[in-house]
Amino acid sequence: DQLYKIIDDYIRVYKITNESSLLNYSRGQNLSDAIGDLFTKLVNKRVTIDIIRHAYSTYQHEQEPTVNERIEYSKKMGHSVLQNLKYVKKV
Repeated sequence: DQLYKIIDDYIRVYKITNESSLLNYSRGQNLSDAIGDLFTKLVNKRVTIDIIRHAYSTYQHEQEPTVNERIEYSKKMGHSVLQNLKYVKKV
């Protein structure tokens, strides 16, 4: 919910339309850097793809999903359930 709000605020503040790029990154820049730059602008913190992956996996784990749900969201993230469990941060 908070990530949605951050992105929604960004779209509103920077007047992003369907014809414009959400991340506004150039050919010389990779997507990971563009996302990091976006979060730096929005929340003054560097957020990487890896941090997002860990946060999502940890959040999903805390929801106590079934085995089938774990398989499904692991597929969506492009890796195995075992790899996904390695991303979970123990608190």
